[in-house]
Amino acid sequence: MTRVALGIAVGLIVLVDLAGVAVQIHLMITGHRNDFSGYQTVTAALLHGGDLYAADARGWIFYRWSPLAAYALLPVVAMGFWAWRLLHFVMLLALRDWGLIALVAVSWPFWADVEQGSVMTLCFVAAVLALRGSRAGGATYLVLCLLIPRPLMAPVALWLLWRYPRWRLPFVAAAALQVGILAAMGELGPWVRVLVGSSSEMTSGANMGPSALIGDWWIVLGLPLAVWLTLRGRLGLASLAASPYWLLYYLLFALLEFVRPVVPNDAPGSAASAAAGRVAPNAERRANA
Repeated sequence: MTRVALGIAVGLIVLVDLAGVAVQIHLMITGHRNDFSGYQTVTAALLHGGDLYAADARGWIFYRWSPLAAYALLPVVAMGFWAWRLLHFVMLLALRDWGLIALVAVSWPFWADVEQGSVMTLCFVAAVLALRGSRAGGATYLVLCLLIPRPLMAPVALWLLWRYPRWRLPFVAAAALQVGILAAMGELGPWVRVLVGSSSEMTSGANMGPSALIGDWWIVLGLPLAVWLTLRGRLGLASLAASPYWLLYYLLFALLEFVRPVVPNDAPGSAASAAAGRVAPNAERRANA
């Protein structure tokens, strides 16, 4: 009976996923553009001296990233919407795991990211590579955390800084450099004000997370849950728990549960580190004998 129920549940999940993928493909064909259109607006404002954080007619502020990230969007907008969409599929090849590639490629959140022309696929691929110990992946992910800060991305970043001490000083230095540059540009204050006031997504109809039902209580419950999950290495679930709201393509980070993080031998709390800690006092006693 349990196997039958499990089979039915899995079948329903697959059907919902495939239906969602079909919806996203339909939206792509009909020319629906949201995030990429926003990127075009932001880069136009950048080039013509406009306000990156201007609210639209609804009073909603689309752009909340670092002003420096707007410069990175220039080549994205220049390559065109369909080229940027195609690049999402190319990014998946960097995963070098055909099982994971296939899982991502048939997932509704991935197709939502492709349809929107957003950057969640880039963040996800960088996270996977970083958790496998890639220096390029780690550097890319931590830079993305500085340029595109999201609570969703915090657990993986904190895990990397905890388990890979080599990233701590470069990350602090990069954060300080960004603050210094933005302060010199006069853009630090406006960006901080926008970040502090970022709460409209929690009440948005696009919010698929628990906060859509229980509001701010999800933050109270989710943050300690995210800490607990991060300490246990369950970084996909931790990422979702840390996010005050869930947009559809945020659910792509749940697939990090299929990635086994690589813990370096010298990482705090690792077996090798603990063994070294036990050997060192013995060696010291022998040296002093």
